[in-house]
Amino acid sequence: LAGDRRARRAVRIRRVQRALRAILALASPLRRVGGAWFLINVADGAYITALSVHEYHVHGNLALGLIGARFLPGALFGAVLLGVLQRRTPRRALEWLSIARCLAVVAAAAAVAGHAALAVVIAIVGVDAVVLAAHRPLQSAILPALATTPRELSSSAGSLPASKALAQAAGGLSSGVA
Repeated sequence: LAGDRRARRAVRIRRVQRALRAILALASPLRRVGGAWFLINVADGAYITALSVHEYHVHGNLALGLIGARFLPGALFGAVLLGVLQRRTPRRALEWLSIARCLAVVAAAAAVAGHAALAVVIAIVGVDAVVLAAHRPLQSAILPALATTPRELSSSAGSLPASKALAQAAGGLSSGVA
């Protein structure tokens, strides 16, 4: 049993190493975007996991289900926000979205610290999900401008989803340890 766990852990470590090598092999601007995307997703995983655990302890199963359904507002309204932001350059839009996400996380932390009602916390998480839904397409839109070869572009397009999954897992684990 312990040998199986070690083998599974070794496979996971190799996957992380491959994903990180793929990101580091990219051209400098793509490497920065990939690294930033990885860190954003680590933070997102930690934030959502910590918030979910806290709200579950305070409000029970309903809170956990509502936080889990945070992608619904993003799916419904993210495209509307994206349409508004497409009038701006992708870089400027990403800057505004990053600021909005920071403010949403700070608002969620303040709401939790202030013992706000569950509806307030869920509304903040919903706003964050809308902002996140607009973030991903804008980031993808700037990748072709940063790539110097088709190989770099395809490499980044292939490695970013893998790094996202690994980062969210790392974020969830880190919040569980903290």
